[in-house]
Formats: sequence, structure tokens, C-alpha cells
Amino acid sequence: MARSRGIEIVRRAYELWEQAGKPDGQDQEFYHQAERELTEAAALAPTFRSPRRNEPAGRIFKAQERESGLPVTAVAANSLRTAAAALPTFSTAF
Repeated sequence: MARSRGIEIVRRAYELWEQAGKPDGQDQEFYHQAERELTEAAALAPTFRSPRRNEPAGRIFKAQERESGLPVTAVAANSLRTAAAALPTFSTAF
């Protein structure tokens, strides 16, 4: 997980560097800015916790399955889509 986070930071730093016109000698500034942005985005991202703290998420999804009439996989997928929509997006194209 730490490796993928490092890759995300480097990709974002590269994007920031390109947007700034590719200036020389500012690599650390872009790296730290990217690190701050991703840390802030992670802090704002919703966490997947059960509304009832000690209850497994699977049990929650089963209850939602009964209420909605959708299969549990659809209920879980809808929860993930909702959370993903709240996350900021960063371009990773080089």
C-alpha cells in the first residue's frame, strides 16, 4: 500500500510540474504539494464503517438487501460507487 501511495504522489507531482510549465529545480516543492493534496483527499474520503460500530459490514449489506430487494452484491457495489463519487480525481496520464 505504501508503494502505491508513493506512485500516486509521484504521478500527481509530475502532473503539477507539467501544469507549471516544467520548471527546473522545483521537484521537491511539487512532490510535497502532491503529498499534501493526496493526504487531504484521503482525510476527506468517506470510510467504510458500519453505522453500528461492532456489526460486520456484511450483516449491514444483508439488511439493506432485504429492504431494497437488490442482491447483496448490488447493495455493496452501490455503496462503493457512492463513496468513489465523493473522491477527488487526478489525471494519471503522462
